[in-house]
Amino acid sequence: MMASSQPDIDYSTVPAAAAPPGMTSNLIDPPSNAQLTKRVVYITLPIIVVCLMMRIYASLRISRKFHLDDYMYGAGCLFSFCHCAIIIDWLYDDVFGRHYWDIPVSAFTDKSLQEALAISVLYCAAGVFIKLSLLTLYYRIFRPSRYTAVLVWVGIVLAVVPSIALIIIYPVISMPRAGEGGWFSPAVVGRNTKYSETAGLVQGIVGAVTDVYILIIPLVMIFSLHLSTTKKLGIASIFAVGSLACAFSLMNIHYRQKAYLTVPYDPLWLGTYTEALAVAELNIGLMCSSVPVIFVLFKWPVEMLKATWSSVRSYPKTQGSQESLGKH
Repeated sequence: MMASSQPDIDYSTVPAAAAPPGMTSNLIDPPSNAQLTKRVVYITLPIIVVCLMMRIYASLRISRKFHLDDYMYGAGCLFSFCHCAIIIDWLYDDVFGRHYWDIPVSAFTDKSLQEALAISVLYCAAGVFIKLSLLTLYYRIFRPSRYTAVLVWVGIVLAVVPSIALIIIYPVISMPRAGEGGWFSPAVVGRNTKYSETAGLVQGIVGAVTDVYILIIPLVMIFSLHLSTTKKLGIASIFAVGSLACAFSLMNIHYRQKAYLTVPYDPLWLGTYTEALAVAELNIGLMCSSVPVIFVLFKWPVEMLKATWSSVRSYPKTQGSQESLGKH
């Protein structure tokens, strides 16, 4: 902990930063923005569990086996679950979500920085597997088109290379090295201050560009098919739900930049918006990537309802015809 170097100071009474003019530090019952991120986790995570179960059922019922995109989807769910679990644990430490000047220095521990690093790495890992699940699904659906193969492989490179780079960069920036004196040493704090914000913003921009690219691939392929416009629009709408994840990704860039540039510096209060949007982006991305697969589960009930409705509508006509025949 930070307090270990000067034991005579009670760091539980020392705020992490000076309060802005006109405000005072509140270390007893400060306001917190943590509920925003908690609500997003609690709302979206159960839906992901349902989507995962439905996808497993659809794969076993229709294909009788799992495909590569199913395994990628499962890995994406696993990393997203871990991402959400650590965020919840982080939030219950009652540090994340407060104003910087409402946090005592004693609240910052090695664990808080380790969890922050884990959240960044898991976000990268979950994001890349969600993207790979979509790309491998496109390859399975639209093969043997060489054009699709080229688009998919370009997408894989765009998704994998930056993610691997960031998964390596975040620990290099955040973890203490031999002789540096721990997680709160001046060298580690200096690296985090200098590079972490830039890495997070680059991650957001690259992720948003990749999301838009992955969204466009199936739309391009669908509108090149020899189908009626109505059918093309219907199929395209199934894939276009991915635009929701793109929207959250773009919003995340805005709030990342806001968190870094806002004066006074207040990253843990504003960071609740970026983490909430990150959770929404990942989990809604998982929902959207499951739609093309689990959609087949709803096709049979819909067709049955249509057939039943057609029978109901034709019944009076049939009865009328039989009565007229009886009179003759």
